[in-house]
Amino acid sequence: MPRPAPAPRQHIPRTSFARRSAWARMGVLTTLAAALAACNPAQTPSLADPARALPLFEDAAKRWQQNDITGALTQVRAAIKADRSLPGAHLLLGQLHLAQGDVVAAELAYTEAQRRGAERNDLVLPLAAAVAGQGKPHALLDEPRFDDATLAPQVRSALLLMKAEAASDLGQATVAQRHIDAARALAPTQAASWLAEVGIRLRTAQVEPAGRAALQALALAPQSAAALAANGDVALARGDRKLALAMFDQARAAAAAATATAADSAAAFEARVSRAGVLLEGDTSPLLSSTASTTASTELQAELKALAQAAPHDPRVAYLGAVLAERQGNPEAARAALAGVAQTLLRVPPEALRYRPQLLMLGALAHLGLGEPEKARAHLEVALLNPAASPAAKLLAQSYLAERNLERAISVLETYLKQRPDDQQALLMMVGTQLALGRHTRAANLLQSTLARKDSPALHGMLAASMASTGGLETATTELALALKLNPGNTGLLAALCALQLHSGQPAKALQTAQALTQREPGKPGWQHLLGVAQLRAGQPQAARAAFDAAIRLDDQFAAPRVALARLLAQAGTLDEAQTQLQALLQRQPRHSDALFELGRLSARRGQWAQAQAWFEKAQASAGPGDHQATLALADLMLGQGKLPEAAAAMRALALRAPEDLQVMLMQARLALANGDSPLARNLLGRATGLAGYEAGALMQIAVMQMQLGQMNGAQYALEKALSDNPQSLPAQAMLVDVELRQREFDRAEARVKQLLAEHPRHSLVQALQGDVALARSGSATSPAATATTLAAALAAYRRAHQLEPSGANLLRIHRTLWQTDPAAANATAERWLAQAPNDHAVRRVLADGQARLGQLAAARQSYELLAQATPGDAEALNNLAHVMLLMKDPQAVVVAEKALAIAPGDAHIMGVAGWANMAAGQAERGLNWLRAARLRDPGNADTRYFLAAALAQQGRAADARTELTAALASGQAFLHATDAQALLGSLK
Repeated sequence: MPRPAPAPRQHIPRTSFARRSAWARMGVLTTLAAALAACNPAQTPSLADPARALPLFEDAAKRWQQNDITGALTQVRAAIKADRSLPGAHLLLGQLHLAQGDVVAAELAYTEAQRRGAERNDLVLPLAAAVAGQGKPHALLDEPRFDDATLAPQVRSALLLMKAEAASDLGQATVAQRHIDAARALAPTQAASWLAEVGIRLRTAQVEPAGRAALQALALAPQSAAALAANGDVALARGDRKLALAMFDQARAAAAAATATAADSAAAFEARVSRAGVLLEGDTSPLLSSTASTTASTELQAELKALAQAAPHDPRVAYLGAVLAERQGNPEAARAALAGVAQTLLRVPPEALRYRPQLLMLGALAHLGLGEPEKARAHLEVALLNPAASPAAKLLAQSYLAERNLERAISVLETYLKQRPDDQQALLMMVGTQLALGRHTRAANLLQSTLARKDSPALHGMLAASMASTGGLETATTELALALKLNPGNTGLLAALCALQLHSGQPAKALQTAQALTQREPGKPGWQHLLGVAQLRAGQPQAARAAFDAAIRLDDQFAAPRVALARLLAQAGTLDEAQTQLQALLQRQPRHSDALFELGRLSARRGQWAQAQAWFEKAQASAGPGDHQATLALADLMLGQGKLPEAAAAMRALALRAPEDLQVMLMQARLALANGDSPLARNLLGRATGLAGYEAGALMQIAVMQMQLGQMNGAQYALEKALSDNPQSLPAQAMLVDVELRQREFDRAEARVKQLLAEHPRHSLVQALQGDVALARSGSATSPAATATTLAAALAAYRRAHQLEPSGANLLRIHRTLWQTDPAAANATAERWLAQAPNDHAVRRVLADGQARLGQLAAARQSYELLAQATPGDAEALNNLAHVMLLMKDPQAVVVAEKALAIAPGDAHIMGVAGWANMAAGQAERGLNWLRAARLRDPGNADTRYFLAAALAQQGRAADARTELTAALASGQAFLHATDAQALLGSLK
């Protein structure tokens, strides 16, 4: 189920369904007694058995009073069968049908009761409720059976209020108020007319008149649960959650008093539903929607369970349960609850739904959560026919957004905002949609024009979010600062500031903000989780682990910190412990997509490709409509194994479903690069550059691929765009230096590095960049002395970088530079590093390659064996090991080569080694087939052509062998077997 933002999880006002329930129970014994008195024995048919009917009827009435509806139905039907002339029996049958929600059957029963002589004052109110429940407000206003002129004053007053609600359903505000005034004149000391006015005023967003009516009702009935609840509704409409909760609590207490009526009980139930909605909505930010505290979460669960037992088919209760389940990271339970909402509303007559916009919006929210935007729209388009249903426009817009129909969503929102220009939620949806279309200026102008009319922390926060999404991080920070100045105690704004600081690469500031959050609300698991994220970014993994553990202790159902903890453990190399955390989460929530996804990543790290694929497929099946990470991981997994058709198949449906999704587009670009489709890759990357806005991470990914395509200008543009928003991003600066060096703009790159050195003199990466500039200049030096000078300068810079931050990356820079003048010393440096960091696989790989190039085959073999043991799914390590074994004349080389080929069957150079190994093992036909396939796939690989030439020479095909050897030697490559190729060519002449 997708998170409802930006669609509203708004408070659903109390519906007339509850009032119908109250009418069904009100004064039942009086009604039944009157009905019995109205029975006329002279009209009883000759086949009737009144003596049998009366006890059955009395038993049915008793069961109804005890809430045994099934038993009461059985008995009253038997009573009617014994004597159909009993009007009271038909009246009771109508009450029972109404209690079950079968409004059509209820109307038939009441009509029959009237025909049998029941007193009109006793049946007109429940009959009106049954007709209104079928969506026939016109009937209450127009049909003679609902004429109120001759009714008793109390009944007439109640019917007039029902007519007022019917007029409100039809958008006839003046008529509705006229009926309310008439009812009030009949019962001026009763609160009922004022309560009716509250509901009707709130439906049309007349909050202040509704507030005055609610206060008048409370003055007339200070102990009335209905009056207290009405004042809670008004407080909620004003945004005063604290007062609303207090009033709802008082309403519940009033209903528990001995003097409480059935109407009070119904009002208390409604207040409890509203209270649950307020508690669930809480004051959490959209960033941390899973942060209900343990106490609140437990209280809500218990309350929603009790409400569901009291009203098992109430769709509001089911929807609140779905939201709570989703916040607790239980998507399976959330989906089941949403399906229950949709199923319940199917049982409501369509005509009745027509005049119940709140229920229509609930149905729409349920279908949106189930990923069914078309069904959601069917509800919303009906809701918008109702004059009081304009909030449904926000949900209708979200249904279009779910299908990426952005222009249609904007059209709906524009119409809505003309009526309600200060609706911040709709404004945010409009801003987000404009941003998605790349209309950054229009989005910012929209917010700024609203701020000119109404200054508020929320609007500044919204503007900050919009500026951050377009890359205006400085402006975003300023706006958040203004918002916090207006509302310094708002923890939601603090959380947004923390997220912005993390996004803009300011982990130290983000950590300070997160610490302030936890100091203000130490018992909130969401803030502990955010603190852990900030600590992790700030390079404090142990502190981050403690924060994640604290979040889990505060709320064991909160999934996010457990997933984050598993990621942290995996990064530290403790894969088994990470897996234990994830499996513990899956025991509670078997379909948690993030946990399934992380288990796939763990399997991939272990080289267990089949298991990784299985986990990713499970995560894909459990993911919500907008969650693409598992599909992208599947494609990445296939791509890494050289299975290009499978990777393309994994992406096909997603590319059609989300063609403008940035990450989807980037994966398509990677596939195009892997397939050698440069024009498609260029097109995708060009579109992605615009779609990425100023998102530095995405722009850097784009730049890397453009560099692979040789599009240095495109890469430079993407990086400069990223830096225009966040010039302090050292990774982007480093990539730009790389681009400038590849373009041989040495002076420009050197000037950039000097500026960075002035700003960050003791930063390892900046020292390394200085080495990169010197190393690049060495390649264009005009004399051996100049080359030696620049190489020495590069080596010195790399050593300073390594001293500031000892790392494998810096060691590799030293090795690469030192190799050019002293290969043995380069390898010795790598060996010393591995003695301290034996798990640095990248350095061990470079060392093994260097040992092989120096002819140190035994040492190279040992290094490759260690690498293959540590990374069992590493095809490259196995391939190189097999190559060394072949050079050592080891007959087991073919076994190792075949293992490498099984992992990466599409890699040409691995095919070549496998082919050569098979030839050496005497399997000439298989070997030659693999060598030919390798040559066809990669004709520029000189080693492969040498292998093929040697195989052809063994078969006596000297001319073909000479052709392959000549091509290999003419390539100009310094390949490993160049000497052997020269010798073989000489022997064939």
